[in-house]
Amino acid sequence: MPATLLLHLHAAARELAGARLPEVVRRVTEQTVAQTLPGYRVQFGDEGAPADAPTTLAFQSAEAAVSLHAPVGAPELAPEVRAFAEVLTDLAGAAMRRLAEEASEREHELRFRHMVEASPIGVAVGTMDGTLLMVNDAYLRLLGYSRSEFEAGLVDWQALTPEAEWEKDRQMFEVAFAEGLTPGYEKTMLTRTGEVRQVLVTLIASHEGAKPQVIAYVQDITDHHTERRRDQARAAELEQQVSSQSRELENHLYALRTFVDFTTQVGVTGDIPTLLCAAELVLAKMLGHGDLLYARVEGQLAHVTAYSSGVPERTRERFAGGFRVSQDVLERTREGEEMVFYDHWQPLRDKEGLLSEYHALAVYPYLRGGQMEALLVLASPHDAWTPDEHAILLALGRSMGLAAERVMHEQRLQEHSDAARARTRALESFAQLARDLAFETDQYVLVRRAQAIVAELIGEGFAQYFEVEDDRWYIRAQTGNTDSPATGNPELDTLLVGGLPFGQITNLNRPWVTGQPYYQDRYDPAGDGWVPGTEVLASTATIPVMVYGRPYGIFAYGTFRPRQWSRTDRAVLEAAGHQLGLAIERAEQARVLETQRQALMDANEELEAFSYSVSHDLRTPVRHARSFSELAVRALQAGNVDKTGQYLDMIVQATDRMTVLIDAMLDLSRTSRQDLLIEDVNLDELLRLAVDELRGEPAAQAVEWQLDPLGHVPGDWQLLSQVLGNLLNNAVKYSRTQPSPRVHVWAEHHPTSVTIHVQDNGVGFDERFISKLFGVFQRLHHHDEFEGTGVGLANVRRIVTRHGGTVAAKSRIGEGAVFSVCLPKALQEFGPLPELPES
Repeated sequence: MPATLLLHLHAAARELAGARLPEVVRRVTEQTVAQTLPGYRVQFGDEGAPADAPTTLAFQSAEAAVSLHAPVGAPELAPEVRAFAEVLTDLAGAAMRRLAEEASEREHELRFRHMVEASPIGVAVGTMDGTLLMVNDAYLRLLGYSRSEFEAGLVDWQALTPEAEWEKDRQMFEVAFAEGLTPGYEKTMLTRTGEVRQVLVTLIASHEGAKPQVIAYVQDITDHHTERRRDQARAAELEQQVSSQSRELENHLYALRTFVDFTTQVGVTGDIPTLLCAAELVLAKMLGHGDLLYARVEGQLAHVTAYSSGVPERTRERFAGGFRVSQDVLERTREGEEMVFYDHWQPLRDKEGLLSEYHALAVYPYLRGGQMEALLVLASPHDAWTPDEHAILLALGRSMGLAAERVMHEQRLQEHSDAARARTRALESFAQLARDLAFETDQYVLVRRAQAIVAELIGEGFAQYFEVEDDRWYIRAQTGNTDSPATGNPELDTLLVGGLPFGQITNLNRPWVTGQPYYQDRYDPAGDGWVPGTEVLASTATIPVMVYGRPYGIFAYGTFRPRQWSRTDRAVLEAAGHQLGLAIERAEQARVLETQRQALMDANEELEAFSYSVSHDLRTPVRHARSFSELAVRALQAGNVDKTGQYLDMIVQATDRMTVLIDAMLDLSRTSRQDLLIEDVNLDELLRLAVDELRGEPAAQAVEWQLDPLGHVPGDWQLLSQVLGNLLNNAVKYSRTQPSPRVHVWAEHHPTSVTIHVQDNGVGFDERFISKLFGVFQRLHHHDEFEGTGVGLANVRRIVTRHGGTVAAKSRIGEGAVFSVCLPKALQEFGPLPELPES
């Protein structure tokens, strides 16, 4: 189709789609035909053929609503032009049909609106979602709205219906669409002022229009409904009065019998929970309200040991960790009040919200020797106690006092017995532990065994053991479940690995400073500076571990559920701390004995090496000197001066070699015996001096040095300088054959130690012979390849051992070597002759 026709067709389609009058449709169609098909005429509906010029019918639209007439004698239209004309007439016919349908719908809606407005009862037309489309004035008067408010969208079926009625409406809507009509049903609706009206509703389904609709007929039956309910209420009230008076008489008699039974039960029952149940029954029958709590008191802290059944679970959770006894209760008790009453308890007095469900409170204290030992708390949701209720509660408190005194006495005896048995079990367990680990020198093995024993005796919870290093608390051993029952906390684990600041953690610092256990029945995270992750803890106990009369570490035990640390618990924990201190003392003694044994073994090894050196290494240059002396004498006798000079040079070399060996043995002996002068050693300064000293050596000129920061350690400056000097000298010596010799020095820092690594890219060594590497006069390379005495690494090992450290090495032949020295951050002298500490 030509572009010109397409443009005309597009413009006509747009105007026809928006036309709202038949005249517009005619005008647009006729103008388009006139512009594109000169001489052709358009006919709409039953109109006659154009009279001003003779034409013939060319074709008409599919529904014969529009036809096109050609002038007489006009040629047949080309296919594309004919297609254009067909589409145009179809569009015009569709537009005329749409306008006819819209006119019919408007007429139908107008008739329906007149019918709705004429109804004497309320009528509302809406959709399934409750949107109102049409209401009559009777409906608006019923609910107190004006027509303008409805047209503004302020009247909504669902908003005018109480939420409790929504489900009923939904069901009735479904009935209407299923059956076409609902029987009348009653419901309540809200007026504009919020007044509740009782109405009778009938729903009729309508399927006309684009969406299904519901027609609701609403009739006000409020007055009739109110009168009916008033009659029912009067009858029910009379019946209730008769029934209430009968029940009051029965309840009064039953309450008296209940109180008599309770008084009898108090004399024979020693179980507080059972007595609380009986007392709750008395309250229910005589007062009709009230709950009870019984608590043991230690100082100003009370722990609830029994509840009546009516106490909510959330209240029990608040009291789980104990609570502080009100200062007002203590003072009024000292002033002689037998029972303390509080009216309008909330919210002024209960600032912690422990009893937020109650408004009246009564406290009966039980004293022993002038000190408060227990409390009976009676709580009510009522605002105040009446005078009669005061008398009943006072009698109840006195009766409970007889049983409470007997129970407290029995509990004290039982607690002493349990504590004694627990202490005995703990001592037996630790005695067995001492026998099993009599020669164990690793104190952390002892700690973990002690933690396991405590966990078995106490039950739920976890144990941790802390020590102080570099002004931080570090965890050294841990046993049990340290994750919260609800969530795990990796953040706390990370903090523990990195250490906690000394002096800021009350739970650890207090027992360390005082030397006394520290118990928290209700853990206070603020005291530890709100360390992340500790807020899940409920109760904690921290026990100082004393070694030789001084604090050595802290044994900690924690739970995620509130726990009152009983005498039995404390006996177990304190026995654990004491026995662990003794075990660590024995471990220290065993470690000193092991150190002495190792020192003797080292001395024997050195003695054997010395004997071998005297018999072999020192004898070899002596033999060489004697042999070449004899050869020199013979050459001199034969007059061969050149040979004599060569032999004498050999003799000088042999004696020089012997001198070097003797100096090395003396150096090793001094290293083994001289006292350590402990100070803070700056390893970076030590490294710089050692490298500067080596730079003057020819072999070190071409070395590429990579020197990383090393930090500080405690130690003997002079001896540690020998260690670094020997390791660097070896690295330079054994890498000098490489075209680009490299030496890398770096350190790894751990919580309790520093490891220094010296790496070269030299010839390396065979790791099969690593056991000889640090031995005296042991060499893995021939003297002709690399000079040396075989004493340097032996000196390194001896010095590091005396500093409490270790040495190691790894290598592959031709790929260089790495020598590692591990030094402790807290130094303990381990040689030459350690002594047992006094016990």
